[in-house]
Amino acid sequence: MNCYRSARAARPHVPSARRCLSLSLYLLIGGACTAPAPLNNAGLSTLSSRADSTFLSLGPNDIIRVDVLKHPELSSAPDGVRVDAEGMIHLPLVGEVSVQGLSLGRVNTMLVDVYAPHLIHPLVNASVLKYSSREFHLLGNLEKPGTITMDRPITALAALAKGGGYTRGADRESIFLLRPHGDTLEVHSFNAATPGPDGLVRVMPGDIIYVRQRGTQDFQEDLLPLLLGIGSPTLTAVTLANN
Repeated sequence: MNCYRSARAARPHVPSARRCLSLSLYLLIGGACTAPAPLNNAGLSTLSSRADSTFLSLGPNDIIRVDVLKHPELSSAPDGVRVDAEGMIHLPLVGEVSVQGLSLGRVNTMLVDVYAPHLIHPLVNASVLKYSSREFHLLGNLEKPGTITMDRPITALAALAKGGGYTRGADRESIFLLRPHGDTLEVHSFNAATPGPDGLVRVMPGDIIYVRQRGTQDFQEDLLPLLLGIGSPTLTAVTLANN
């Protein structure tokens, strides 16, 4: 038995709600005594350093501006129209239009078809004013942790820079990118103290970048309160057990 497991076994009993996380996602703790880390149990790798904008499909709370050339009365307001919870936008004359999961290019093509029964050779241009449905999370020992909206591809190192710098004692040599896949977790660690190719993987919506305190002994207990602070959708795969 290694020193980390021995130390855990010697701990006094703690309340069951804190002790038991059904973490097919996050309750997977491993590593040596001085540097425990979450285990990768996803059984696949989706990490890539290739620039990819395909994830920038539209979803709830994104804000889109739609301009119909020569027909301002049919266009959206200048400050755009928000995608509702069902993935719909509401436009003059044509009413509800579904944009859920569509790329901006596909939306432009589709809107031409939508207006075609009403206009001769309609010219329609849609643009995204704000992506709100595509977010990643910065957690842990950073000056400005929080949820960041993605409007373009970004690497793990560039994403980390949005945290405003490190707090005292942050472990810069072993930073984690956590990517949930349903009830499993893909884990990637990279060194930000000496940046290299391992920090150039692309961040995807829903990813968590976690900077722990140097010498942390319990990854789960440190990360759990931060996860609870994020709320949905990240925690949909996390269940507090009652046993």
